[in-house]
Amino acid sequence: MPASQSIARRLMSSAIACALFAGAVISKGDKPTAPNVATYSIVAFDPKTGDLGVAVQSKFFGVGSVVPYVKAGVGAIATQAYANPEYGPKGLELLKDFSAEGAVSELTRQDASRDHRQLAIVKFGGEAAAYTGSKCTGWAGDHIGFGYSVQGNILAGETVIRRMAARFETAREIPNTELADWMLEALKAAEEAGGDRRGRQSAAIMVTRKNGGYANANDRYIDLRVEDHANPVHELGRLLDIHKQFYANREVPAFSPAETPNAAASQERWGWPVFLLLLAGLAVVFAVSTSAPPAPELGVTHGRLTDVSQRLNAVSSHASLSEHRVPPIKMDQSLKESRDALRDLVMGLPRVKLIKDDYDYIRFECRTVFFRFVDDLEFYFDEIDKAIHVRSAARCGFWDLGVNRRRVDRIRELHEESRGDARPGAEPNPALS
Repeated sequence: MPASQSIARRLMSSAIACALFAGAVISKGDKPTAPNVATYSIVAFDPKTGDLGVAVQSKFFGVGSVVPYVKAGVGAIATQAYANPEYGPKGLELLKDFSAEGAVSELTRQDASRDHRQLAIVKFGGEAAAYTGSKCTGWAGDHIGFGYSVQGNILAGETVIRRMAARFETAREIPNTELADWMLEALKAAEEAGGDRRGRQSAAIMVTRKNGGYANANDRYIDLRVEDHANPVHELGRLLDIHKQFYANREVPAFSPAETPNAAASQERWGWPVFLLLLAGLAVVFAVSTSAPPAPELGVTHGRLTDVSQRLNAVSSHASLSEHRVPPIKMDQSLKESRDALRDLVMGLPRVKLIKDDYDYIRFECRTVFFRFVDDLEFYFDEIDKAIHVRSAARCGFWDLGVNRRRVDRIRELHEESRGDARPGAEPNPALS
């Protein structure tokens, strides 16, 4: 037999064998080859505003591009584990004629790999349903409440979603908050309970509101993503705070003062007096801030640092409102070792003065760069919860431009680096779960 014919026959045999093998694998309905998608998420509905939303965190790059699907007036969907992206658009279409439970049943019934999927749906109106396949990587499960569902896989345990549900239900009772705040609180609760046992990398929040988007021209009320970060949930909270400030007056028609009649003359008439008034105000603020006595609420009461929820220029791990709350710092040494290490770390920062150093409490005074404003920085070492609670607050004024939050974030970052807790580099071919 000629060599060319022998080679051709061998190639043909190999091709047939590969085809048969592939057919055997597909026919068995084995584990899908797509990346294992998501970690823990919440789908939710706000009956007061009609908002629908999804919030999610994962040890995966760019989870916001995979898990959430939301349509105003219809529903919100999270597709995860070995995510089936078709669940999103198909599910939203099904919700026009089906209940949430019916849509879940219909989607999974048609999917041969449903045992590897995790799916949650909340319909406009509040009905929620969820599905966790029997072959999802453990711990995996879901919990349904009125107007929401929380779910996750590859979690530290069932406590994660239980804490998510409890925090969400508590958060939605807080005045002057909305759906995005409640869902963010649920993600924070999951992190505090152990979260994704592989780690953390990305997070997202998506909320729709009828005509609630930019210029009231679409329904995309909030669409925020953290693609790759050492602490994605915290970063997502920072972005949400900026979003609120940026769009605080989103319903006010936009116009330029320069376009109003006699604008130039008005600006010329009032420009210098306003400028001089601002200078005088800054001088007063400078004098008051540098000589102000310590705030009377400093210290620890019944195992808690003072709440700062009524102030815009302070943050605390004991704050009752999410916009003022920062997570506590992990305490993985003895109390004395943790206190000494953190005290030395903070003393290494510029413009810091140690004021009080007790058994389980330390207080510092910090001065800002330009105007030398005085801020109080406190740490409480909780031996029971193995946590270092922190409070950083300005002594006067109404807004600190984020100085106190950035200070606490920097200290946390330095502490984690000193303890070897910095997030390692991305792993090759990560699984999103």
